[in-house]
Amino acid sequence: MQRILVIEDNPADVGLIREALRDERSIELEHASLLQAGLARIGDGGIDLVLLDLSLPDSEPANTVAAVRDVEPGLPIIVLSGAAGGEVKGHSVATGAQDFSSAL
Repeated sequence: MQRILVIEDNPADVGLIREALRDERSIELEHASLLQAGLARIGDGGIDLVLLDLSLPDSEPANTVAAVRDVEPGLPIIVLSGAAGGEVKGHSVATGAQDFSSAL
């Protein structure tokens, strides 16, 4: 079972992710609305992947990936963002994200 933590403050986006993955029986989704709650959950262990929004109420976008990386350096991170700019994508990957999606 793969445990994915979605750190996202928009309930509609979380719903879209849940819907997209609802038929995946080997995936268990967990959700945190704030970065600090997500970091605490990561610290508890057992998370295999993070889907991470950069625009969270308790974090600056430029520091969000690094905050996750500081708690669990080897944890795969996919950044989810409405910002489609190459600069945001480049910074996200440069600071430790494995991928970037502006699809939401």
